[in-house]
Amino acid sequence: MSEVELKPSGRHRQLKVLEWVLIGGGLLLLAIWAGVTLWGTLASKAEVAQLQRSLAVPDQALWSQARKQAYLESLERDPGAAIAVLTIDRLDIETPVFDSVNELNLNRGVSRIEGTATLAEADNLGIAGHRDSFFRPLKDVEIGERIKLTSPLGVTEYEVMETLIVDPEDVWVLDPADQAMLTLVTCYPFYFVGSAPERFIVRAVAVSET
Repeated sequence: MSEVELKPSGRHRQLKVLEWVLIGGGLLLLAIWAGVTLWGTLASKAEVAQLQRSLAVPDQALWSQARKQAYLESLERDPGAAIAVLTIDRLDIETPVFDSVNELNLNRGVSRIEGTATLAEADNLGIAGHRDSFFRPLKDVEIGERIKLTSPLGVTEYEVMETLIVDPEDVWVLDPADQAMLTLVTCYPFYFVGSAPERFIVRAVAVSET
């Protein structure tokens, strides 16, 4: 075999370079994804810890109604801070709840849906979360499951009454209710590639409050 035949062709060298570029690009994207995921997990844990440290509710026995109302409003004044912690023990869910639905908040927890009940209202409280992160375990939720919502106002426990699969336009699931209830919303199917076409709904009613 001649020396010329042993040398790789120009096309072969180009393919090798392209191969290494693609491998490098893939590793970079993987590193970015891992970094974002790790940041979201750490940010979530930090928010939970911070909120739990602030859960000492002051004695309001001698407070006027106006002072109580001012206190409730102050709890929701900072849109960047978590307002509650949502826990489902069996599903190993413990995530901060923020008061605004945006990508920053959804990457570090779940969020109260604007226009639904606040923590202080006995109405339909809607909470949204991503199916590929904090709300992924909802795929295994069961009827009768207990959901705990802990905030500076106290602890409210809800019992899951039903799960639904609806179209994105079916916003009736967030309509006001005549009782304290919780509606969890995430995209469906859980393992769908791309923008999921439906919504998975968990509806629960309050069963205790402390």
